[in-house]
Amino acid sequence: MFKLCRKDFLACRWWWLLVLAVYGLNWMFAFRQSLGVMFLTLLLAGGCLAVTFYQDHLHKTEVLYGSLPLTRGRIVRGRYLLTGFLSAGALVVAFAYGSLLRSVFGIDDLRLSLSALGSMEGLTGYALAVAFLAALYFPLHYRLGAGKAVLAFFLSLLVLAVAVPGLGQLGLIPAPLARFVSSPGFLKDIGLGIIGMIGRVSLALGTPLFLAAAVGLASIVLAVSIRLATRFYEKTDL
Repeated sequence: MFKLCRKDFLACRWWWLLVLAVYGLNWMFAFRQSLGVMFLTLLLAGGCLAVTFYQDHLHKTEVLYGSLPLTRGRIVRGRYLLTGFLSAGALVVAFAYGSLLRSVFGIDDLRLSLSALGSMEGLTGYALAVAFLAALYFPLHYRLGAGKAVLAFFLSLLVLAVAVPGLGQLGLIPAPLARFVSSPGFLKDIGLGIIGMIGRVSLALGTPLFLAAAVGLASIVLAVSIRLATRFYEKTDL
């Protein structure tokens, strides 16, 4: 799996630098919202991953994989591992780039956003977001193909974004949570709102139990996703 990640790095490193340059330009729009900083960090990892899949499609490397002594499951797990590496790298780049801009321009909002993302709650939320998005996307990718999977992925996120407030109106979400999500403070900065909500859960459970629960939840979601993605990929003719 590590060799597959190294292959992707060697094949796509210059394209990843181009994605990084575009990412730097878009930072100018992320100063006022901590969610914007987190979103752009996820977008950097997603952009690099999209470039990797495009290179695979362009050079027909999926056919090459079929001739190697690799199981489909190992190839799939390599993609999840690559996602983890890219997400961690994007986080490092976000802090480095944000700290540089903060020192040059002295932007207080950016300092607040980086501090929130760098907290235990912020890092936990980021890790859970990466796990959820990867768990949602990869089964679609190996079932529908790259193009259709992207469309289905964003439609799924749109449905989820509409469904959550609707469930709150129907009383299917606990009333305190529904009121908190609808509060002006939460809507003013959704990123800080999510981090604050994670902080409340952490305070209620205690840090050790909270971290164990977060790791357990991410592990279960990813295990189910990897199993589905592997099953779909095994049924695909290369």
